[in-house]
Amino acid sequence: PSVSSLSSFNSSMICWTRMLPAMDSSKAKRGDFDAILLSRAGVERLQLDTAPLLVFELDPRSWPGAPGQATIAVETRTEEADLLTALDAINHRETEVLTGAERCLLLAYGGGCHAPFGAYARRTSSQVEVFVAAAPLHVEGEDPRAKPMHLRCFPGADLSAAVAAAQAWIVAGCGALGDAQMNTGKEQAWPLWQASPAWS
Repeated sequence: PSVSSLSSFNSSMICWTRMLPAMDSSKAKRGDFDAILLSRAGVERLQLDTAPLLVFELDPRSWPGAPGQATIAVETRTEEADLLTALDAINHRETEVLTGAERCLLLAYGGGCHAPFGAYARRTSSQVEVFVAAAPLHVEGEDPRAKPMHLRCFPGADLSAAVAAAQAWIVAGCGALGDAQMNTGKEQAWPLWQASPAWS
């Protein structure tokens, strides 16, 4: 598209869903897998019939995904002033800031795409919350995936305070919860899933 048409894009035009969920749901129905994770957006867009499968909605406060999960990013050359202006018009600043915080924590963990690490940052009406799930930092030669993941919530009056607390926990090795309070918005933090309401 031309630079002038970028600002007229809407989410239904720029979100392109692959057909993978349809294939994966049929494999789950046949019993090829015990469980399978699918994107809710993909299931809804393709209007997949999930019956007779049990469907659970994974709350990102209990199941933080990879940093920046579901964020759409566009990369361009710095000298493309017109394109940068057009992209700035459709950029969502809050998403940019929260995604940046999540990626900052992944960097502190020292991980990449395959790291046993998840982060989810959100702003509520009264504070910022950063949820981090990570395996304890390991010594060279150990498989970090063999260690249990620990889940922590770091609330703060602002994003920098919440991120600083999360970074301190990461630098300390991502240890067990201890006396930390989990606030997942539910009465109990576990089990990590709950039955999903019917999707319309």
